Amino acid sequence: MPKLRALICFAAGLLLTGCEVRSLRPLVTEEDAVFEPALLGTWIAKDDDQRLTMKFKKSGEKSYDMVLETEKGAAHFDARLARLESSLFLDLCPRMEEGEGDSSYVYYSHLIPTHSFARINVEKNTLSLSSLRHDTIKNLISQGQLDIGHEVLDSDVILLTAGTPDLQRFLLQHAEDADVFSSADMLYRQESMLTPTGRPPDLSNQAAP
Repeated sequence: MPKLRALICFAAGLLLTGCEVRSLRPLVTEEDAVFEPALLGTWIAKDDDQRLTMKFKKSGEKSYDMVLETEKGAAHFDARLARLESSLFLDLCPRMEEGEGDSSYVYYSHLIPTHSFARINVEKNTLSLSSLRHDTIKNLISQGQLDIGHEVLDSDVILLTAGTPDLQRFLLQHAEDADVFSSADMLYRQESMLTPTGRPPDLSNQAAP
C-alpha cells in the first residue's frame, strides 16, 4: 500500500469530484477560529512515486490561504483552524475565483463551495494530517448510525448538511477513533528537507502524533 495513500486520496477529493466526505457548512466560524503561526510555510509529503505540497500563507487575523499541489494540478483554498478541546482540525474551502464576462458570472453562481475537514498536529518541522474515512462514514449511514444531517450524492460524495455545532460535536466525539479518521500522514517543512535527494528524513521508527 502506498505510504501516502490516505493523504493523496484526500487531496484528490479536494481537486476532483470523488469518494470524499464534504460539508455544506464550516466547522468553525471566523470569530471562533484559532491561528497557529507554526502552520505557515511550505509542507511536503513524498515517497518513491508521489509528491504533495501544501503552502500556507496568512490571509486574515485567523485565516490562511492554502495552495495544494499534486501531480493532478494545483488549487487555492481558504483555510481555518478549529481547536476542539485538545484536538486541532483544519477546515478547507475552495476559493472561487471568477473570470470576466457575463457567462463566467452565470457559471460561478451555480457553484456552491463545500468544506473538507482533517485532524492535524503541527510541530516545528512536521505536520500530521488525518482525514475522515469515506468508507466508515458510508457504513454509518447504511446502518442508520450517522446522527447528523447528510446526503449521499450520485457521485458517491457524502455531503454533511449539519450545522456547525453538530459538526463540532461529531468530530470531537470521534477525534481519537481510528475507524473514523485515517492514520496520520506526515508532511515535512520544506526547509528541513536538506538531503541531496530531496527526501524527507527517515522517521519511520517514530509514531505519528
